[in-house]
Amino acid sequence: MAAQQPGIKRTDLQQHDLSIPLRPPMTRDAAGTLLGQTMGLVAVTAGLFAVGAHLDRNQAAWQAGGAKALFIAGFGAAGYATRRDLSALARILVWALIGLVLFGIVMDILNVFLLLLSPFGRED
Repeated sequence: MAAQQPGIKRTDLQQHDLSIPLRPPMTRDAAGTLLGQTMGLVAVTAGLFAVGAHLDRNQAAWQAGGAKALFIAGFGAAGYATRRDLSALARILVWALIGLVLFGIVMDILNVFLLLLSPFGRED
């Protein structure tokens, strides 16, 4: 049997032998900094997408990518700058996002059916 260290009970050693020491929770400022840095990287990625679409001369994709990059950068900066806890809005915004995705899927399916039923949609 191994010798015990003073001040540590045997049960504590058995429960925590394989555990990883945890860091203390992040402060509000550290969490805001991490969010700002993450959103900055996402905005740079979206901006690179816009540049790639521009180089390909695809105007619609360039505008969509540029708008997305500006949107992400703007909301990332707003989230970084605010001191309010925005977690109360999370549930509403997630359901709104799910609703928009479902609306887009329904509109795509409807568009396909209308295109198939239209006399101008098919070439016979």
